[in-house]
Amino acid sequence: MMPHGGEDTHDSNSFPRLKSVSSYDCLTLHKMGLCKINDWKECDSSLCPLRAFGKLKVVSSPESFSDFDDAEPSLILLENKEALEWGHRGVPVYVQCYSTTNFLGLADWLKRFDEKLGSEVDVCGKSWVKYYCKGGGGHLLLKPKLCRHRHFCPNDAEAYTRLRVNRAYEVLSEFVSKLRLKAYLIHLVFTLPKPLWEKAVENPNLLVKAVYKTLGEYKGLKGGVLAVHFTHSKNPLLGWYPHIHVIMFNIIAKIMPKLSENGLEKVKRKKDGKVFFVRKRPYFNHAFLKMRYKWWIKEFFGYEWVGFPDIYVRYVRFEAKNEAKIKHLLRYAFRLPIQDFKGVDFSKLTEEQSKFVWDLLNLKFKRIRWFGFLADGVKKFYFGSVGLDYVRIEVILWKYKIKSSICPIHGCKMVRLIGNGG
Repeated sequence: MMPHGGEDTHDSNSFPRLKSVSSYDCLTLHKMGLCKINDWKECDSSLCPLRAFGKLKVVSSPESFSDFDDAEPSLILLENKEALEWGHRGVPVYVQCYSTTNFLGLADWLKRFDEKLGSEVDVCGKSWVKYYCKGGGGHLLLKPKLCRHRHFCPNDAEAYTRLRVNRAYEVLSEFVSKLRLKAYLIHLVFTLPKPLWEKAVENPNLLVKAVYKTLGEYKGLKGGVLAVHFTHSKNPLLGWYPHIHVIMFNIIAKIMPKLSENGLEKVKRKKDGKVFFVRKRPYFNHAFLKMRYKWWIKEFFGYEWVGFPDIYVRYVRFEAKNEAKIKHLLRYAFRLPIQDFKGVDFSKLTEEQSKFVWDLLNLKFKRIRWFGFLADGVKKFYFGSVGLDYVRIEVILWKYKIKSSICPIHGCKMVRLIGNGG
């Protein structure tokens, strides 16, 4: 049962130690992107716990709020008198905030195409759901109610991308720790000449195949993730710009075939063999890479590239001190198209621009693909070869982390409260 007053039931030792404790007023919270009201002076304090309770404590926050987009959702502890009374005297009250931005005119623009979709995006993050958790002696938690339209809503898109990035980093870190190899992540960007942009948008698989074939020139089963992007991330309104981001390891997997009982014949099933992971020199022969990519573009597109393509390559050592850099790379793979429109005023889009953006957001194509020993069909086998029991939760990640009432502090099930929770 939830306490309704009287003695303080909070055990302070059961809560995480504060990493960064600071007090912020409402204006500062708005500048940090935690407040979702465009004009913070006109927000309704009766509906917003951030404004109603004034001064707040940040429990777990990034070192720099300028990098908040790459940080975890921030847990804020309400510490003043009003918050404690609202929390039934002594029960701590936490607010879980996501780094979100309401794009100007987005909801009204969406209503032109789908009234229901636009209305749901319009209220996303503006109402709060209250939960009670028994962990740590009991506490309340407020979290924004999201609309679940991650392909059209920047709030949901940001939350979803962050969850995918954190999950990928968690899984890959555990995998690398088992290998005990000096692992690097290699980030490559494959572009196309302008005459092929329209054809690549109509059939993106041609570009994907050309990239796969290029990477296949380097012998051995590599592992990584590939993501197809269709616009300039810094200025998406410039139009179509199909390109591919590849993030892969400098590690290849080899299987030594298992011999039959008489020792003379190889067993056909590869999964019966023994897996070896071998570290390769991470640096590509850039000239050879460009030459082979040019060749495969000609094979799949029938286009003779004048000169050589410009392929971006970056290397990052996979180690704990580079966590921020690694997550930044992984965001290229999981970032959704709507997130590129930060700063765009949708109310000022021309008819031509509106049609382009709507077509972009409605593209039906598998943009993100794991490949090599990290491919969905074989990942469990290769992880098992190093003693890891891999469970594919990506498909249920959104439901598990966002839709369910799991306490972000204690990891236990919370009870949703109605009204003031009295």
